[in-house]
Amino acid sequence: MTDDLTLFARIKYKRDTKAFDELFKRWYETLVNYALRFVDIAEAENIVQEFMVYLWENAKKIEIHSSFQAYILHSTKNRCINFLQREEVKKNIQENVSLIEV
Repeated sequence: MTDDLTLFARIKYKRDTKAFDELFKRWYETLVNYALRFVDIAEAENIVQEFMVYLWENAKKIEIHSSFQAYILHSTKNRCINFLQREEVKKNIQENVSLIEV
């Protein structure tokens, strides 16, 4: 079994779709389950899918200074937190609009 950083390097330097498929299959379920600590299932799946697309599209710019696992878990957590913060802002705006309309 090829390790994660080697697969990521193949994505980064060779745009290897097989390496991406392997990482996706290897990590998708784990990342969704991790995201479920923060958001519901639909959002967890969406966040993980968007992150994996980001990983593919931006691989050349990404520098991993820790383990691959730490990087993807941290990135997933941050994306969940960002989502929750955006939802809170939307909720506050809707409440303020409701108060103005009353």
